[in-house]
Amino acid sequence: MRVTREVACCCDTLRLKLSGEQVMNAGCSCVNCKRRIGRAYRWQCYFPETLVAEPVGNIRVYASEARSGRVERSFRAAGGGTVFGRAAVFLGVVGIAGSCLPNDSFVVPTAAASDQGRCAWVAFPDGVGSV
Repeated sequence: MRVTREVACCCDTLRLKLSGEQVMNAGCSCVNCKRRIGRAYRWQCYFPETLVAEPVGNIRVYASEARSGRVERSFRAAGGGTVFGRAAVFLGVVGIAGSCLPNDSFVVPTAAASDQGRCAWVAFPDGVGSV
C-alpha cells in the first residue's frame, strides 16, 4: 500500500501531497542551510519528483548557487520558511523540509551533509554517512 502524506507550511496556505516513500533523509550543516532556517542544521527528506504533486498555494522561489550547484527553495509567497526545494546535486528528487511533514514514523537521517560546517555539539547517530 502506497503511503500518502500532505505537507504544509505553518499557516496551511501552501500545501502539497506526497505519494510513496522517501529515497533519502538527511541533515545538512552548510552555511546556506543554517542561515535559511536559523538553526544548527536543517533536516530534509527527499522524494522522487514523480511522487510529489503540484503544490497548492502561492509560491515564491529563492534560487542561489551553493558549492554543490544551483539550489532552489520554495516557500509561501507571503513569506515564511522553506517547505520544499530542489538541488542540482540531487536531480530528479524534491527535498521536503522535515518539520513540514506530518508526525509519523520517519527514520533517523540516513546521511549528513557538510560536516565541516557542523557545530561541535551536533551529533548524528552512529551509522549515518556523509554525503
